[in-house]
Amino acid sequence: MLFEGEEALNLPEAESIRLLGALLALLIASQVMGGIMQKLHQPRVIGEILGGVCLALLGGLFPQAFRELFFASEAHQQSLGFFCWLGLLLLMFCAGMETNRGGGRSGWKSIFWLTSTGLLIPLGAGLLLSRTLDFSSYWGARGNPLLFGLVLGMGLAVTSIPVISKIFFDLGLSDTPFAHVALSVAMIADALLWALLSLTIGLSDGLSASPLNLLSGVIATAGFFALCLLFGHRFFDAFIRSSWNPFKTAADGIPPFLLFFAVVLMGYALGVNPIFGAFLAGRIAARSETVKPETMKQIAFLSFALFIPVFFASVGLKLDLGRGFPFQGFLFFLTLACLVKISATYLGGLLAGQKAFLSLHLAIALNARGSLGIALATVALDAQLINKDFYAILVLVSLLTTQGTGWWLLRTKNRALSEFDLSTG
Repeated sequence: MLFEGEEALNLPEAESIRLLGALLALLIASQVMGGIMQKLHQPRVIGEILGGVCLALLGGLFPQAFRELFFASEAHQQSLGFFCWLGLLLLMFCAGMETNRGGGRSGWKSIFWLTSTGLLIPLGAGLLLSRTLDFSSYWGARGNPLLFGLVLGMGLAVTSIPVISKIFFDLGLSDTPFAHVALSVAMIADALLWALLSLTIGLSDGLSASPLNLLSGVIATAGFFALCLLFGHRFFDAFIRSSWNPFKTAADGIPPFLLFFAVVLMGYALGVNPIFGAFLAGRIAARSETVKPETMKQIAFLSFALFIPVFFASVGLKLDLGRGFPFQGFLFFLTLACLVKISATYLGGLLAGQKAFLSLHLAIALNARGSLGIALATVALDAQLINKDFYAILVLVSLLTTQGTGWWLLRTKNRALSEFDLSTG
């Protein structure tokens, strides 16, 4: 035997077949329901999560088969969980790659004000509410007013760049100044929020640590963030072009995947959450001169065809919408999320000098939380900052705000959107 415990590398055949069966069930459910939603001109992610919900409902009718398929053993759950977690990492990697669509320096005034008000007001509201209202029934094992307030604020502030990018593409608005500003704001906001989430998790991990250790964690996260965004693409391109690059004959998709794994692992070694590392890796790939646009499209196609739908179906599988679901809390947070985010970004549009009509459109476009809102909920749950009730609330709010944004823009699309005034900002 090469090393002790080598047999652990091999799953028994029965476990492997059971894992394939679980993945097949999640993939079929997500693709079927996602396709139905797409035909109804709704975001595909809603259907993919509903696919998992449908599997859970079927599990109530056939509990024995459901347990055998998804919860047979701890090893089986860990293997399935890793596949779903990889889907989440690839979702963030693709979200980072999407940020190259914002680009450009025009409209900086609108971008500045929309980003500032769209982040600071929701974050402030989250921290204030967590201090004035009792949310302890939604805390996880590591929850406290500060950490929950940060998660609450991020839940109010988050915008999903992959979702609004897809909505703009479907509506034929991708090349308009309106889309440019909205995507640029989403890009900056997403990067800052994921940095804040990484710091929040670091705080939860080090609540009993010394102030010096906490400060070193903050510096490590901020330094890694700055290094990747400012110099990551240059280091990567220099390596790819160097004479000692051993991957010159490899397929075009290999270097981006190596970058993905390397950045995630380096970040983890510095105490940075892997989800944030995956986002930064995507950002580096988007800015790289050696990664072809066609290669990024192929990576995104594979990820959204296989890994990411399985992750979203697993989200639906975990949703508990039974008698114990806090519907009053859900309605409260849905109303709060829409009012705070739309009001904050609407104010930003007015401060930038945009017309009230267009400021409202921007505010509603940036209210779509989508896949990144779901990713935020998943990471916060795994970090034990929130419990399953608030996880379900965040997921449902992400779905409904995404659907609402698509519905609004589809029905109000007109010449004014295409003639959005960039010169104002």
